[in-house]
Formats: sequence, structure tokens, C-alpha cells
Amino acid sequence: MGSRGRSIRLRIYFLVAIPLITMLGLFGYVAYTSVTNWLNLDRAPVLIRATSIPITNFVTFLQDERRAAMVYESQPTAANLAAYQSAVTASKNGLSAFEGVVNSSATTQNATATETAALTKMVTDVTTMSGLRGEVVGKKLSPIDTFQAYSEIIADQDTIFQAQSASMTDTVASAQGLGLISIVNAREDLSEQDAVLAGALAANSLTGPDRAAFGLAYGRQFQDTQLYERLLTPAELAQFNTTFNQQASPTEI
Repeated sequence: MGSRGRSIRLRIYFLVAIPLITMLGLFGYVAYTSVTNWLNLDRAPVLIRATSIPITNFVTFLQDERRAAMVYESQPTAANLAAYQSAVTASKNGLSAFEGVVNSSATTQNATATETAALTKMVTDVTTMSGLRGEVVGKKLSPIDTFQAYSEIIADQDTIFQAQSASMTDTVASAQGLGLISIVNAREDLSEQDAVLAGALAANSLTGPDRAAFGLAYGRQFQDTQLYERLLTPAELAQFNTTFNQQASPTEI
């Protein structure tokens, strides 16, 4: 892999580690200028404001856990096991806040049947992760199989946000919601690339399945970026780009 591989990893890791302020600021901007203005009598903005940021924050724990799992399975040292167990603990600690949001009145009183089903599925998938975690610790899965298992759970986030966007009664606001979803998905695409590359560096080997997973995530990132650049208004895109560039200046990466 060499220094070139490590340089790529550092760039990806820095981007994935950018504070959520970028996305959160854009959520707030759209909520203020668009969704609230058009849908202030609709239950959709109440639900979105109650769930979007807490869900994204919780998914960050799962993404970190996935990465730690990939590193441990690629290089099963005591230090890497401890790092994985620490990541698992962080996810478990964050679960109560996530479940609290799902069970809050703002959610239960405003979610449609489709949205409720999506939220319930994510809670179920997350609360039944003990089997997956046991297989990781017991080294019963390959790194790429672990990657796929974690990614399927994290994908529940997209299902929830898609259901919320589809339920919006204003087509313009719905389009902007899809733009926000594309930003969240682009962040997950970067996280997937980082997890695969971190595992490959730990193993000092990039397998064919690793290359395929990395390439697919990179391709989705390109598509998601193209999508949000088309769907967001010029003002919203400028808001995002300004914050993003402040958090990830070229001189730092």
C-alpha cells in the first residue's frame, strides 16, 4: 500500500471526520427558509426536525464501529480488539438517545405508517446486533462480509429519510429534502471508502472484493454529489460549500 495508500486514507478519514456542523447547518437553513415556510401546518417538518439530526448522529457511531470491526478482522491484535469494543460501547451508549427520539411524541404523533415502519426496522436491526458483534469478536466473518452487514444496517437511515421526503406535500420542499438525503448519503459513501481502506491498510493487502466495494462507494459518492448539486438551490449549495470548505481546507488535507 505504501505512503500513497496512507495519504489517500488520511484524506478520506479527514473528510469523514468533518464535524456534523456542515450538514446540521444546512438542515437548519432549509428548515428555516423552505420547509417551515411552506409546510408550517404540516406534520412533516415536526417529524424531520425531531429525527433527522439524532438519527445522523447515531449513525456516526455505527460508522465508527464498522471501521473498527474492519481493522480488527484485518489485523486481530489486542489493541484493535479493544478499539472495536470501545466503538461498540459508544454505539450502545448512543442507542438510548436514538430510541428516545423514535419513541417521542413528536415522532409517534407525526409519522406516517411508512415512516413508522422504517423507524421500527432500524431500531430492530440495531438492537439485535449482538450476534453480528459476537461474530466479529470471534473472527467468524471476513472483513468484507462484516462491511456488508454493517452497511445494510446503516442503510436504514436512508430508508427513513426517503420515507420522510416522499411524505412531504410540497414538491419543492420534497426536492430539497432529497438534496439533503444525497449529502447524508455522500457522507456514508466516504465512510464506506474509509472503512475498506482502513481494513486493507491493517491487512497490508487490498483484495478484489475490497477494490469492488471501494469502487462502488466511490461511484455512489460521485452520483450523490451530482444529485445534491442539482437539487439544492444556489443559496443552499453556497451555504453548504462555504461551511464544508471552512472545515476541510486544501492546506489541511
